[in-house]
Amino acid sequence: MVVVDEGGDIVLMNAQAERQFCYHRNELIGQKARKIVPAGFGERLLADRLLSMAAALAPQIGTGIELIGRHKDGSEFPVEIMLSHIESTEGVMLVAAAMT
Repeated sequence: MVVVDEGGDIVLMNAQAERQFCYHRNELIGQKARKIVPAGFGERLLADRLLSMAAALAPQIGTGIELIGRHKDGSEFPVEIMLSHIESTEGVMLVAAAMT
């Protein structure tokens, strides 16, 4: 599981995500999610700047999305993610559960 803020920064990840992406969480917390998923994925979801993150993600919530993940060494692997969002005092956070 990886949690990303509205700016696209990784704010939390669990041990399973560490193993999947071959990073220690301390290496990714505060980094952009595009470090581990294809560049442009989040940007495509938020292309219409009039939409909030929650509104842009609404069609994607609860559906499996097939992507290419990126390991620390740069190698790529297929991954399916399931998205949800949570509202916090820091704003809307995207929660991605990744399955390989």
